[in-house]
Order: sequence, then C-alpha cells, then structure tokens
Amino acid sequence: MGKVRPEDIQRQIADALSAFGKSLSGIENKMLQEIEMLIKELDVDRNGKIKTTSGNIKKVTLISKKLEKIVLNKEYVKDTATFLQSFRRNSALQDGMYGQKRTEGVRETERLSIEMVADNLTESGVKANIVNPVKRMLVENITTGGSYSDLTARLREMLTPADGSGIVTKYVKTYALDSLNSFSANYNSIISKDRGYEWFVYTGSLLETSREFCKLMVKKKYFHVSEIPELLKGHIGGHQCELSGKTGLPKGMKEETTEENFHQLRGGWNCGHQITGIPEGQVPKALRDKVAYAQKEGVNVSGNDKHGFGTLNFDPTGIKTFIDLTTHLSKKVSSKIKKEGLETYLGNNAHETFDYGKGKIYTMEGSEYNPAEFHIAEKLEKAGNHVIFPNQGDLGKGRKSDIWIYDAKTYYQRQVEMKSLFGNSYETVSKQLSSGSGQSSIVAYDIQSGIKKNWLIKGLREGWSKNTRAVLLNWKGQWYELSKKKIFSDEIHRLLP
Repeated sequence: MGKVRPEDIQRQIADALSAFGKSLSGIENKMLQEIEMLIKELDVDRNGKIKTTSGNIKKVTLISKKLEKIVLNKEYVKDTATFLQSFRRNSALQDGMYGQKRTEGVRETERLSIEMVADNLTESGVKANIVNPVKRMLVENITTGGSYSDLTARLREMLTPADGSGIVTKYVKTYALDSLNSFSANYNSIISKDRGYEWFVYTGSLLETSREFCKLMVKKKYFHVSEIPELLKGHIGGHQCELSGKTGLPKGMKEETTEENFHQLRGGWNCGHQITGIPEGQVPKALRDKVAYAQKEGVNVSGNDKHGFGTLNFDPTGIKTFIDLTTHLSKKVSSKIKKEGLETYLGNNAHETFDYGKGKIYTMEGSEYNPAEFHIAEKLEKAGNHVIFPNQGDLGKGRKSDIWIYDAKTYYQRQVEMKSLFGNSYETVSKQLSSGSGQSSIVAYDIQSGIKKNWLIKGLREGWSKNTRAVLLNWKGQWYELSKKKIFSDEIHRLLP
C-alpha cells in the first residue's frame, strides 16, 4: 500500500462536494423569485382559486423552460465541469494509495462514470429531477383549481425550506455524493479483486444521520470476505441491525445489494463510507486468528449464529474464552498474575477502552449494552473498579450477566448484573432485584429516583432470593456493598443515610 490513506481520499471527496454545493442555494432563490413573478400572471377567481384554462397551462410551459435556464446557468455548468475533474483526482489518489498505475478497468470505469454524472447533473437530470417536479406541482394546482396562496407556500417549501435542503440542493448533492463515493468504491473493488484481497476496512466519519449499519461497521472496522453474508443480515459484532421489511437488508441499503456488489453499494444511498481492501498482514492478529479458526471449524464468524461461535473465541495464549479469564482471575493467586491474565486477554481480543482515571471500561467486540448500562459502568469505574462489557458469546450458556468488574488494585473479580431504578415503589425494587438475581448472584443497583429509604429496604428484602449473593447499591451518589445479613438486620437503616 502507498502513502495515501483512505482518510485522504474521503477528505478529497468531502472537499469536492463542499465546493460543488456553494452556488445551489442561490439557484433556488432565483428560481423562486422567477416563479413568483410568473404565477402572478395566472388567472384566478375572486376567491383566490386558480382557474383551469388553456392560458394558465401555457404559462406553466413557459415557466418550466425558464427554470431549466436558471439551473443550467454559466456558474453551475462551470462548477459541474470542475466537479467532474474530481473523479480523475480521486483515481490519482487511489493510485497513490495502492502504489500502482491506473489499470484499463479503472480508466474505463472513470470514463463511464464521468459521462453518466455529466448527463445526470446537466440537461436530462435537471429536467427530470428538478424542473419536472415543479412543473407537476403547478399543473396539479391549475387542473384542480387550487388556491393561489397555497401554491405559493408549497413552492417556497419545495425550493427554499427552512433547513436549506431545497429540491435543487437535495437532488444535486445526493446524486453528486453518491456518484463520487460509488466511483471510489468501484475503484477499490477492482483493485481488491485484482490483488485477491480477502480483508477489508470500513472507514469514514460518522454523523447524527449515519445509519445503524454504518455506525456498527465503522466500529468493527475490519472484516473478512467470508463475513459478508452475515453482515447483509445485519449481524455485526454481536449486534442485530434493524432490517427493512421490504428488502430483508439492514435499513438504508439499496434493495439490489448483494454479496457481490456490497463493496460498491456499501450502506446505501448517501453512504459516505468506503470499503478498502488491505493485505492480511495489516489486520490485527487476533482478528486473523479468529477467522482462521472459524473457517477451520466450519463455524460462522458473526457472533450471531446458532452455533454460538462466540464461545469458540480462538486465543493462542490459552485463555480461550471470557469464562476462562474470569475463572483465572477468581483463583487465589497474586494480583500481579491476575493482572497479567487480563492484559493477555485484552491484547488478543478486539475491544475499545474508555479511561476515566480511577479505572477503565473495556467494551469487547460483540458486547451489548445501552446508555443506561454504560452510565452505571462509569459510576462503578469512578468508585475504583475496572469494568468489562464482554462479547455475549463469551459468557457461555445459562445465566448471562451484563458485566464483569474487578478491583483496580487487587483485581478481585466479580460477575455483575446491572439495574436502574426510576420508580418510587418497593414492588419495582423487588421485581428488579429478583430479575437481576436471575442473571447473576451480584446486582449493581443504581437508584435514580427519590424513593424513600424504607420503601427501598422493603423492596430489597422482598426481592432477595436464593440466587442473590450481594447487592452493590448506588444510593445518593455513594456505593454500598450489601450482604443478606446487612439487608435483613437493623444495620441497614443506620448504614444508608
């Protein structure tokens, strides 16, 4: 691979789109001014309704011709020509990234892409996607005797809405973004096939509007070609993406997406992410080993399949699963050995680290958690604990807790289920504790409501079961470790403020 990075190519795409879109709002404003001037000449009755006359229909034809000229002004045509050059610049950057000269396949893809984009951003595309929708609205109002004032309001909403995404901006930017990103994706696909790459990186920045699929893929980053069938089912790192009821694909994907064209179509319309083929040596060894082991055993690498691949987490160090790790950390050995065991596990399994000072939070690839659970983890970390959100497959069968925590100094390990209380009744406390104990013998209970202390104690007592060993209670900003003896004695009233 050359010195150019995937991020450099995405920056070039973003810069090209930004430069191209600067004049679009001016076009929309001019279109609205011209239309408002022309529709004042429409014949209306005394109630402000537009008359259905041949004269009015002819005026619509005149308006549509003028709109086409407004859009295809000299500045827009010049900007389009400049944008088309960005395809060649993109090719040059990709040549630099892959360290090779442009192939015949890439040159032909470049030529066809420029021709198609030129056509869709000029006469035929502008007429079909900008002028005709405006024309249809005008004709509809004339043939149905619509209100003149309503027509004016609808035109303003179509051309100059408050969010700035008028019909010109929306079409041109959407098409330009999709075409340049698709061209870049096609280049990547051609080179990857030529070189026989089987490993890929999913790169790009995330926005508030980014699809769930893209968010999970950016987090996952690396994937093997054998994973694509499961990715298209929405199985990503232990998570299940929401699927479209129409296509059965993750929401946002184009309905024609298949295993063969996934590299080109990626997350769907407006997807600004790229899939880049890379040599196997650039992939973290733990991920390579995981896929190699899965292929050898004939199991799925998604973490979501019925065979339970998560429990077969390959690790050449000998700590094969998270269960093995926690068993190791629970043994009566020195904190140094426990720490080394954890570090070995983390070093050989993909994860993210969140460091807040007193401890750390580790989210393993394939872990599942929601914002409320992560918030509790942050509170446990600030109390001097390290917190791990394990891959769900690594928890084995039977009861599955949310997290494992261990003291940041001694590495004393515990399996913990998390619960948050937002209600004020002892019945809720009782049900939540009983439910949490069904998952783990230790429950971390974060009290978020203003429940009275006596009701809280009553709920803890009634919810205690034979499965419960301890409750880690966060009450008024302070953590308390409560055993059965403490909860069922008068000591609990003195302990809690």
